[in-house]
Amino acid sequence: MMKKMFRGYLLLLLPVSSLFAQQKPAGAFNPADFKGTWVTEEKRGVKTCEDWLIKNPGLLKGRSYRVKGTDTTMLEWVDLRVDGNQVVYTPTTAGQNDGNPVPFTLESVQDRRYIFVNLQHDFPKRIVYAFEGSDRLHAWIDDGTEKQRIHFYYHRQ
Repeated sequence: MMKKMFRGYLLLLLPVSSLFAQQKPAGAFNPADFKGTWVTEEKRGVKTCEDWLIKNPGLLKGRSYRVKGTDTTMLEWVDLRVDGNQVVYTPTTAGQNDGNPVPFTLESVQDRRYIFVNLQHDFPKRIVYAFEGSDRLHAWIDDGTEKQRIHFYYHRQ
């Protein structure tokens, strides 16, 4: 009886523990993909940056900002956390949504492409991070289709 209970608890814990195991199975969330500073190519003297820090095994903290010369403008603060059996990307964007955070749930991960979705939000409905190698990132936000899509191309600093 006790063996069956233990096996049941173990089966409940496996999905969460596998999210942060050293060897990631294909398609699993990997916080190390996000970690570090990501920078867009400079355009007209302006670059956009994202910093990601792993605070603990279930929480990453991110921030997005724009740099022009010596001026820095904060754009967004993000919590990326494991919440039960879900991974939730929650940005708080400067000047939007009355300063309230808007949660997006990880819908899928495949080949280091992370798709976060909130179909109730006006725009964006999807936030996508597609990591290419160890130092390139193609991210985009869209309306859930390709009609309204904004692309961001980063390299790891």
